[in-house]
Amino acid sequence: MTAAQTPSPSFPAVPMKKPFFKRKVVLLGIVLLVIMIAVVASAANNPSTISGTSKSPGTSQNKAMKISYTAVNLGDASQWDPSIAPGSAFLVVNMTIHNQGYDTFSVNPLYFKAVVDNVAYSYSTYSYKLGDEGYTRLGVASVLDGGTITGALAFEVPQGYSQVSMQYQGLRTYSIDWIRA
Repeated sequence: MTAAQTPSPSFPAVPMKKPFFKRKVVLLGIVLLVIMIAVVASAANNPSTISGTSKSPGTSQNKAMKISYTAVNLGDASQWDPSIAPGSAFLVVNMTIHNQGYDTFSVNPLYFKAVVDNVAYSYSTYSYKLGDEGYTRLGVASVLDGGTITGALAFEVPQGYSQVSMQYQGLRTYSIDWIRA
């Protein structure tokens, strides 16, 4: 046999497998996706207290959060902040939060919504200027059992609204008695 006629060695066919690290990354991605879906489903099944007096299932009757609030319309929001288009109003909600029985109650402006005509609005960054208007801005705090905190938040809402209530959407479910003063 000449060099041109030399048979080439034959190798058995080996199926190509995905590299080990790629399989781990895909598995990790699937696990994270399942965890995220579970968290979202859990949050959807824990509705927050909107207005009036309501008790969450499974809470003791002697534990309650008492939140009294007043709502003041400051009028046309564009007069307070020229970057806001006309048609919006600033609603200032002054709250007194009293913890009656829980170890701690987490206060964060992000957890409170003003429900205006059945639409929930997040707090406005105008809240940081409330000190200029004579209000004490509600900040981030933990109210311990027996403790009380007072502060205000501003919400940018449509002018001409008819109904206002408040909503808490924190990381934990509480029994909240909302008292409109």
